[in-house]
Amino acid sequence: MGAGLTPFAYSQTSYLDSLKIELRKAEADSHRIYLLGRLTWHSIVNHTEQARAYNDTARILADEMVDTLEVAKALHYRGLLERFAGNYLEAITNLEKAGKLYDQFKEINGKAGVLLNLGVVFSMIGDYDRAIDYYYRQIELNEQLADTFQIGNTLNSIGSVHRKLGNYGEALAKYEEALEIMERMNKPWNWGLVMGNIGAVLHEKGDYEGARYHYKQSVESNRTQSDTWGVAYNLHRLGVLMQDLGKYDSAAYYMEQAYELRTELNQKLELAETMISLGSIWAKLGKSRQGLEMTHRGLAIADEIKAAESQTTAHKELSAMYSDMGDFRNALEHMKRYAQFRDSVLTEEKIQISAHLEARYESAVKDRRLAENELEISSANAKISEQRRVVQLSLFGAGAMLLVLILLLWVLSERRKRNLQQLLQLQKEKELVSLKSMMMGEEKERTRIARDLHDGLSGLLASIRIRFDALKHDFGALSTSQKYSSALQSLDEASSEVRRIAHNMMPEVLMKFGLVEALSEYVNNLTISGEREIVFNHYGLEQRLSAGAELVLYRVIQELLNNIVRHSRATEVVLQINRHENMLTITVEDNGVGFDPSYLAKNKGIGMQNLASRVEYLNGELNIESQPEKGTSVFIEINLSRIPKDHD
Repeated sequence: MGAGLTPFAYSQTSYLDSLKIELRKAEADSHRIYLLGRLTWHSIVNHTEQARAYNDTARILADEMVDTLEVAKALHYRGLLERFAGNYLEAITNLEKAGKLYDQFKEINGKAGVLLNLGVVFSMIGDYDRAIDYYYRQIELNEQLADTFQIGNTLNSIGSVHRKLGNYGEALAKYEEALEIMERMNKPWNWGLVMGNIGAVLHEKGDYEGARYHYKQSVESNRTQSDTWGVAYNLHRLGVLMQDLGKYDSAAYYMEQAYELRTELNQKLELAETMISLGSIWAKLGKSRQGLEMTHRGLAIADEIKAAESQTTAHKELSAMYSDMGDFRNALEHMKRYAQFRDSVLTEEKIQISAHLEARYESAVKDRRLAENELEISSANAKISEQRRVVQLSLFGAGAMLLVLILLLWVLSERRKRNLQQLLQLQKEKELVSLKSMMMGEEKERTRIARDLHDGLSGLLASIRIRFDALKHDFGALSTSQKYSSALQSLDEASSEVRRIAHNMMPEVLMKFGLVEALSEYVNNLTISGEREIVFNHYGLEQRLSAGAELVLYRVIQELLNNIVRHSRATEVVLQINRHENMLTITVEDNGVGFDPSYLAKNKGIGMQNLASRVEYLNGELNIESQPEKGTSVFIEINLSRIPKDHD
């Protein structure tokens, strides 16, 4: 059964169907139990109730056969199922029973899986000492089995414990060890899992670019492996990252995808987290009512499963939303609830688990108390109760005053933040006006120069060409002169070059037929020489953008391709433009000489400054990745709904 961490990559519908067909044909109970176990395993994440039914049937058959080892496996699967369902006490109970039965049969592989999953459960409920203990016991068993892959899984889990404790250096060291094992053994699902966890460490350390890169790498790996849970998990992380950066449109884009996937998976704990985060993001985007409703729905799920961390977050966000709406009564009520949950050390689930694990200690304490003198206990309790009443009344009054003070300070802080945001917004609007004026001036100057070249210089060259032809008629001997022919050819080339420059400065095809046709023609012109191959792919651009937006985008891509032609010495270039709903992405990659990005940050030329300014004007994001001798990749992401109104 292994460690029991990765059912996702293999949970393909076709494989599940084949198992069901084989189960209908199976006659021997032992083979049916095996198939039911596989069905349980591959249904745990996406089909929890079906997995529970498969597991119940397998347990009944194992009991009827009096096959203790199969009973152990069924208990092991049940522990995994309850772990993913968030029923941690049930998970511990079933896993411990399975571990004792594995010990009877000296089944090391099964016992190793139980130890790992017990470590995971205790980590999830915040008992990190027990979690670390189980992880290292599991590594000892896997070293006996020479199971390097499972050792890598466990190192990843140990790294996660250190991350939760804030030991980032130790966490990254364990993740790197795990990543090296996954790469060496070609385990893409687990590689994606570890990449996402490294991203989480970088996120918490404030390295947002590094976090974003690792999260996106994890999402792509998860998608390749059909790991819906992993995709949703890292989309949620990306949403939180964008929220921390104040990029609420991008945050909503990622978080809404996570919400759809987690709704399909119906995993209540993760779904509650995403709903609460999405509600907060919507509120930041001005959708106050929608944000309020979504956050309340997330809180209802958190209350149902007693998820204290999610309850704490939900009450904090609701207090902020009601305050922004001017409903200070509800704001104060949720602030009080937030303080109650924040100060709570143990959730109800943790209390049940602690009671389960420390029953003998509680029993001994109870026996000792019964042996004490009843009169002394009664007297002491009366004094303690009186003192407690006085303390509670004092604390309640002080606490209420403190909460009101905290709320007032918080409201003042929020107002200061809003004022600062308004100032920043005004500054940005001024910058946009300046950028717009600059670009309009550039385009007018380009149009004037293009018209002068076409009507003036081009006409003059045509006149000279006519006179050259007249000379040939007047002096017949010129028609056989090599110098005359060479001069005539140079004159024709000059005329063609003038027309090409005028066309590039203000391409008519862009205005008449749109961005795709204009770029196709421009790419064809750049490849005529045969020095390089440029592949141009586009998706979702059947409907034209506004003329203003197309012109700005054309100038951005023109500058990128010109830079490649002038500097990169590339032989292969890929230009790709994708549009999905309101999100437009542009990718330009080459196999040229590349450069050190740190040099670019310190030495931006006029071309790169114009490029960055145009992307900023469209409220887009520009990311350039390059290494010397390894080519260059440029990524641009634009939310079309955020393009300035005069360019939408």
